[in-house]
Amino acid sequence: MDLYNKKISVFGLGVSGRSALKFLAQEGADLSVVNQGDPAAWDNLAGITADVDLANCWNENAASEHLAQSSLIILGPGIPRTHPTLRLAHGRGVKIWSEIELAARFCEVPIIAVTGTNGKTTTVTLLGEMLKNCGHNPFVGGNIGTPFCDFAMQVDRKKYDYVVLELSSFQLESLENFSPHIAILLNLSPSHGERYAKFSDYARAKFHIADGMDLDDYLLFAKGGPLITEWLPSVSAQKWKVDTQASDLLRAEILKNYSLQSFQLLGEHNLVNLYFAIQALEFLDIRGAGIQKTIDEFRAPAHRLEKVPGDFPFTAYNDAKSTNWQSTMTALAGLAPYKKGLALILGGQFRGTGDELGEYLPLLGEYVERIFLIGESTDNLALELAGTMTIEKSYSLERVLEYCRNNEFSGTLLLSPGLPSFDQYANYEKRGEHFKNLLKNWSLYGEENTPIP
Repeated sequence: MDLYNKKISVFGLGVSGRSALKFLAQEGADLSVVNQGDPAAWDNLAGITADVDLANCWNENAASEHLAQSSLIILGPGIPRTHPTLRLAHGRGVKIWSEIELAARFCEVPIIAVTGTNGKTTTVTLLGEMLKNCGHNPFVGGNIGTPFCDFAMQVDRKKYDYVVLELSSFQLESLENFSPHIAILLNLSPSHGERYAKFSDYARAKFHIADGMDLDDYLLFAKGGPLITEWLPSVSAQKWKVDTQASDLLRAEILKNYSLQSFQLLGEHNLVNLYFAIQALEFLDIRGAGIQKTIDEFRAPAHRLEKVPGDFPFTAYNDAKSTNWQSTMTALAGLAPYKKGLALILGGQFRGTGDELGEYLPLLGEYVERIFLIGESTDNLALELAGTMTIEKSYSLERVLEYCRNNEFSGTLLLSPGLPSFDQYANYEKRGEHFKNLLKNWSLYGEENTPIP
């Protein structure tokens, strides 16, 4: 694909937008950038203007006509396609791609793409480690942290023999011909009510992962509801349905070839993630000792039901990546053997539709003895939980741990907030790191009633 002198606008300067900008500059595109605020005050302005003239940097509220004159817009995942500044461009038929679609045009190796509401990072990380341990050199990226355009801009892309991508619904909204060789749809449950008015809109965005596949490709998907059944006939790929509720059967399938004796990940959901990873590599005829090595040595990714080491008088788990109720319930199910004395840290930024606990209220009572509420959602969730179980309106992680110290808590403490972090933190990683740092410093504050900093 020749990008030289093509009039291309990058809308959004998050991690993926900056990577796309750098790649497009490398390819000689005629570039402009659209972002929030006065361009002269943008973060890392010197780095941006190394790739595009300041005269071609636009505030998003003044860029409608400019975007509509582009031949292509690369849209950051944080910006919905319904953004008012894009209306004119939509009306003129301007192509709008995600960074994923752009990079895929420069990828000549098989792509394994993973999406779903929960479990994406664990499954992608498993796949990457399995491929490495089987003697391959995969590029692992996407929503997991490394933009796909980082792959595209490399001089020697052929050093990689596979690409493994974690893909969010936001990244999947703006595809055109993206065609993974293997696509995995782990699960679907309501999420991102701030972006999608209906669950079907969210599910449809996820299902775009399979739009460009053909008869030589494979779609692995969780046995699901009527939406998936309705959309499957439109998929040309070979379809492999997985009953993710039949964990005993999945365990038996894995045990035909591999041992689970040293598998460290908690919960039946991680057995499902492991099965998806193994089955994906079976389609590539990749199996054997490297996969067993991964099973034996793999540990939970950071902020995903991660056990926190330390000398505090309780067991702590960091599941800060949880930003929806289903994810929190999955974490609780994983800790079911330890539910006696289990305390849950819950809360964060309310997004909109679907942030009420609703159907999950009875399930919480089965697993949890106490709930600590944090973030801007504290008061709302306290009203919803009133009279159902013991709650503490803590508002912050510091006050949670202050309570634990002053009341000699000795059970299991789980941070699995179920809501986004943006009310108090830049991202879920910062939330998880703060939790772990507070626990790391536990022993430094030995005086009774001394607050945890």
